[in-house]
Amino acid sequence: MGKRTLVIVTAFAFCLAFSSVTRAASAKWAAQDSTLNVCTATGSGSLSSTPTISPFNLTCTVTGAGATSGSSGTPSQATMDGPNWVVITPLAMHLSNAQSLFVTPSLVTGLYTETQVKGGNGSQSASASARVLLRVVDVTGCTLNSNTVCATETAAEPVVDCTPSIFGCDSADNNTTYGVAFDERIQTLTATLNLGESIDLALATADGHSFGFAFDDMTAGTHTVVVEVAVEASTTNTSSTYSGALSSAVFGLGLTTAEAVNLTQGANDMNF
Repeated sequence: MGKRTLVIVTAFAFCLAFSSVTRAASAKWAAQDSTLNVCTATGSGSLSSTPTISPFNLTCTVTGAGATSGSSGTPSQATMDGPNWVVITPLAMHLSNAQSLFVTPSLVTGLYTETQVKGGNGSQSASASARVLLRVVDVTGCTLNSNTVCATETAAEPVVDCTPSIFGCDSADNNTTYGVAFDERIQTLTATLNLGESIDLALATADGHSFGFAFDDMTAGTHTVVVEVAVEASTTNTSSTYSGALSSAVFGLGLTTAEAVNLTQGANDMNF
């Protein structure tokens, strides 16, 4: 009998393609965010005493047993839109007439999940989940703060059409505001082991992702469009002694491009 340790490190990437639209004229903007690193971490059960998680050279403070989320590494100058959404890559633009706007953010994200079960007390289970949510919002006229989401902001398509039943739509605040499931993992480990045996499964992934958003028929004038990101981590376990879990979600470097488009006659409506 003895300890059995299984560590798996993997990486993946995917892309989403959609048909292009005919356009008559356009204007382009690009903005790169600062080196803003944001992470969240949580732990429970037999792993709850772990003080920090250091995935991808970032150190996140673990919030402790029973916690559902916690954060570390958010600079004091970071702008928040409510308690969950971190504002990155703001784009200030002036539209001379009503136009459609296509916004494409790209971002490097990382997920760390670890589950552990120990023998001697029957079947044990532990679960760790981590996710990064992304959305694009027109916050023109808003005064952003960390208490509440701006009531007059407008989310871009396709997020504006999100409901709990649509796959790929995730909420950071109990179905009040939605974002795209930009990067997400749920890991569960269940086993029945003998006394003195244990299994520890850890997965760490880092990927670059991109997703397309659009505003249809934005009014003429000056607009402020921002990319917003939320990071969440949670854990569950069946025993405080014989099972445990750790999870963390992070994001870092990113670039956002935007293009204002005058659609040609007959193509002035986008359907999502």
